[in-house]
Amino acid sequence: EGGYLGMHVDATTHGMNLNWKREYSAVLCISEEYDSSFDLLLHDGKNKHARIPYKFNRLNVFKCSENSWHGIPEITKGLDRKTLGVMYWSKMTEEDKKNTRTKAKFNFDLEFK
Repeated sequence: EGGYLGMHVDATTHGMNLNWKREYSAVLCISEEYDSSFDLLLHDGKNKHARIPYKFNRLNVFKCSENSWHGIPEITKGLDRKTLGVMYWSKMTEEDKKNTRTKAKFNFDLEFK
């Protein structure tokens, strides 16, 4: 199997509505074909991790946080992984505003066995 493209945590702040905080991400798998390179990789930033097999019509939902690292393997050449993503946002509290990030944060050093 190939490598992976790096794990990331999503931006916490909406790019245009700077008082919106991302709470949840939902990703619907819409490719009818399957390849292991389409699987969703999850990591807690420490030592717990999981691989969720890609499956047509599966909805993957997760709470966004500083430890909700996720990513996908490098897609097999010639294949297309199709998904539909929806994000749930809430209005930021004063506490939330202290820890905002408008871009995703990447980590290429997390072990995934």
